[in-house]
Amino acid sequence: MPFILPRITRLATVLVALCAGAGVAQAQDDFFAGARALGMGGANTACVDDYTAQYYNPAAFGFFADRDQDGGRYPSDNNDIGAKRWGFGLDASAGEVIQGNMSTYIDLLSTVPYDDLGSQGAVTAQNVENLVKVAQGLQGIGNPQNGITANATAGVGMRIGHFGLGFRSYFEATARVYSLDLGNVGVGSGNLNTQLANSGVTGDGHISLFTPAQQQQLAAAGLDARSIGILDYTGRQEGVNSSTAAGFASVLASIAQATDGGGGNLSNNDTAALVTAFGLAELPLSYGYAIDSHFSVGASLKCMVGRVYDTTVQLFSSDTEQVLRSANNNYRQSVNLGVDVGAMARMRYLQVGLSFRNLNDPEFAGPTVNGITFPDVHVAPQGTLGVAFMPFTSVVVESDIDLLKAETTLQDYDTQRLSGGVEWTIFHFLALRGGCYRNLAESSAQTVVTAGFGFDVGGVKLDLAGSRSINEGDFNGHSYPLEANVAMSLLADF
Repeated sequence: MPFILPRITRLATVLVALCAGAGVAQAQDDFFAGARALGMGGANTACVDDYTAQYYNPAAFGFFADRDQDGGRYPSDNNDIGAKRWGFGLDASAGEVIQGNMSTYIDLLSTVPYDDLGSQGAVTAQNVENLVKVAQGLQGIGNPQNGITANATAGVGMRIGHFGLGFRSYFEATARVYSLDLGNVGVGSGNLNTQLANSGVTGDGHISLFTPAQQQQLAAAGLDARSIGILDYTGRQEGVNSSTAAGFASVLASIAQATDGGGGNLSNNDTAALVTAFGLAELPLSYGYAIDSHFSVGASLKCMVGRVYDTTVQLFSSDTEQVLRSANNNYRQSVNLGVDVGAMARMRYLQVGLSFRNLNDPEFAGPTVNGITFPDVHVAPQGTLGVAFMPFTSVVVESDIDLLKAETTLQDYDTQRLSGGVEWTIFHFLALRGGCYRNLAESSAQTVVTAGFGFDVGGVKLDLAGSRSINEGDFNGHSYPLEANVAMSLLADF
């Protein structure tokens, strides 16, 4: 029986390759535009002070190049952006998210020696344990809320006075198992009852995991009471609980039937993953107007080019090149317009920002693949409220909250971030940043910590930042973050 791990981890390779090869990218989800924002946990709606105001809050353009009648700084200009008359910059970021319990099931499946289990069957205590791991992994990996997502964004921008012009692209791609083949999961040869009887595993004489209905299901698949007791005991030892017992029993029943049928191994398995991606490139023109020294409004009008990608991956037969060719061909491109608006109020030491992106709910057409028309993508409106405390021009403390949920390319998985961050600039040269954020829309989402730093030499700045979830997943004996991002920016402010 072939080894499943390369087929599953191929999904992550495909997503990264799609990020690198796609000409445009995604904007439904919440992204990090620039390393300064990522370093501060994404909290930039009220304190944004450069060209990324096109993304975070176009109202900031109203306060650029805005001085009092004597050319001096207003007392309410907490971050001294009135001294900035023009600037330009570029940024790029990338990240990954393991949604739900995907990491748990991938790790389970990665530890099974499939060649041994396939040729020998469940004739040893170790192989009984491996059989249980296979059933656990397959019942979990098919849950539609378990997925792997990759995302990326890049942008360039220029601001002159109260105007801004830029280009930004976004990308998000998600892989999830959507068709689970339980007909081709046989192990060894001969009757599974015989294999389990020869394994040396006796159980503990109790059946407390499987319900009477699940026991009947297993019996109907050909398993006797002794085998059911062995699988119940081993399942409990491996951490199967009542919440996953139903799916676990169903997969075991399928394995029993496929094994007793004398065939149906994983080399013929048609388990498939759906790779869904949405790309967006936008060209925004922004303008901000300061009503007075305390209040400003702004807006961006965007030309948007969107691509909706959908393709399928056969986990046990598709190769990476084939998947990439399929993904690059299976898309539909369309053009629309987007409208962003923002407002910013400030008094000494305190600023409040409110921004709404894509107020007009722009829509992009889905592709038709193999006679199946995939749904259109709506880039739903998003709203963010931010409050910043600035006791000095060199210190910023801000907290933001998304007022609306944002959809992602994983079905029924949304984002709504609560974020906070700080920035301390030392001698106008070194900026140190830290923060954190959490997705309030999903109970399984992780708390993510962020950090970054930047150098300013004569108005030319280089910023770097990264983030990682507090919790980790295990894979092949190693730990890794369930969510991580990196970002860089290079800009000039004058």
